[in-house]
Amino acid sequence: MTGSRRVLKASVTAAAVVAATLGFAGTADAAGSCSGSLIDTYNVTGDYSPYTGQYVGQVRLYWDGTNNCAIFTKSGGPLYGVTTSMSIKLMASTSPERSDTDSGNFSQYAGPVTVAAAGKCVRWEGSIVYNGRTVAYDSIGWQHCG
Repeated sequence: MTGSRRVLKASVTAAAVVAATLGFAGTADAAGSCSGSLIDTYNVTGDYSPYTGQYVGQVRLYWDGTNNCAIFTKSGGPLYGVTTSMSIKLMASTSPERSDTDSGNFSQYAGPVTVAAAGKCVRWEGSIVYNGRTVAYDSIGWQHCG
């Protein structure tokens, strides 16, 4: 990781507030859905002009009793509908570590990615690259253990 690329802070937001604010619904939601219940959301902000400090997407984490699932969406952000390089990786604290990654050129979201994580912790990493610049790179440490 270069000095010009830094890890951004993720802010946890209540699901109801996010749903009301972003209005995430329709085709992208149906196509990129996870089974189970939404257990956490993480807003991702941009690191480079003109997106510095601006909301650019959200990672949504789900749990179905056996598996965790994550989707990284650009819904409600300035790059929603614009094809960019995106990735989402979900990891479980198993030995060896289990992970699932989705990366490519997407206009709305990356994922879903799923890992079996009953009794384990999970963490994720996600990025958006636009015009050759890393607009956002974000991650969390191990969370949702058990």
